[in-house]
Amino acid sequence: MGKGIATLVRVNEWRVDERRRELGVLLDELNEIETSKTKLEAQFASEHNAATLDPEIAGVIFGPYADATMEKIECLKRSIASKEEEITLAQEQLGEAYRELKKFEIARDNHRKKALGDLIRLDQRELDDLALQAISFRERQ
Repeated sequence: MGKGIATLVRVNEWRVDERRRELGVLLDELNEIETSKTKLEAQFASEHNAATLDPEIAGVIFGPYADATMEKIECLKRSIASKEEEITLAQEQLGEAYRELKKFEIARDNHRKKALGDLIRLDQRELDDLALQAISFRERQ
């Protein structure tokens, strides 16, 4: 039984590690999306400032640019919301994998404690038997 539990612990440790890696990838992806959104907003602010300096050209060019940029920003916001939902799900999966791992670790530890207790009891019985034999030997002499 000990080898089976040890195997289950290793398998569940692997699952926890895998879930952590998946969560890390999702967090990196979220960071990239947020960085893209921040850069796009900064670029938009810069273009808006440039457009205010030359209103004649800005009226023709900036309007379509502003519409397209705002649509891109909204798309990035939706992507962020979607990625955050994926992250929440991944965090829940990581938590579940961790709880499973803990179950098997506790079972392994309990098995070890029981095996150690059995060994201690066996040793004590052997010592008791030796003591009884020694007493019996002394009484015979």
